[in-house]
Amino acid sequence: MSRTLRIEYPGAVYHVQSEGNRGDAIYLDDEDRKTFLRTFQEAARRCGWTVYAYALMANHYHLLFQTSRANLVDGMKWLQTAYTQRFNARHRMRGHLFAGRYHAMVVEADNAHYFSTIIDYIHLNPARSGLARRHTFLSGCKWTSLPAWLDAPARRPKWIHPERGLVCFGCTDTEEGRQKYLNHLMGRLKRNAWTNAP
Repeated sequence: MSRTLRIEYPGAVYHVQSEGNRGDAIYLDDEDRKTFLRTFQEAARRCGWTVYAYALMANHYHLLFQTSRANLVDGMKWLQTAYTQRFNARHRMRGHLFAGRYHAMVVEADNAHYFSTIIDYIHLNPARSGLARRHTFLSGCKWTSLPAWLDAPARRPKWIHPERGLVCFGCTDTEEGRQKYLNHLMGRLKRNAWTNAP
């Protein structure tokens, strides 16, 4: 059976997910995570992507970005191939790192509720998996875009763009506005059962 064609057009926003082959880890340590982020940053620069959010989990990742050109397929092929080569070279391994096709969902970014829901889903992923609890939430979210969202623009990595997302939450890109977004996330943590464990 032929594969379903990817939807590609300039200005498209995607929530992309991919997991390790057989559910295996795609990062063995923090150096691998740094390598993935450097590779993702390089892909974004090469392809003209605007990165809104990400979360690196043990055996999968979540990415939220907008393409300026219709180049999702080319960009993702480069990203996953380049990272796999770098991972395999570092660990003296070979073969596939990722399982099958990545999942790419087109996001209605002009719908503020929908866009903000995806952002929350990505930033709360560590809590859902048990990596982050209420009292350790920020440290548990180290490998997400949340620290960049909470940082002042002058200290934020230039390739992360939370401005559009903050607006969806009724927040400004100021210390007060960023704290308002964090309070919103903490409120969601408090209301959800998956954070009740110590």
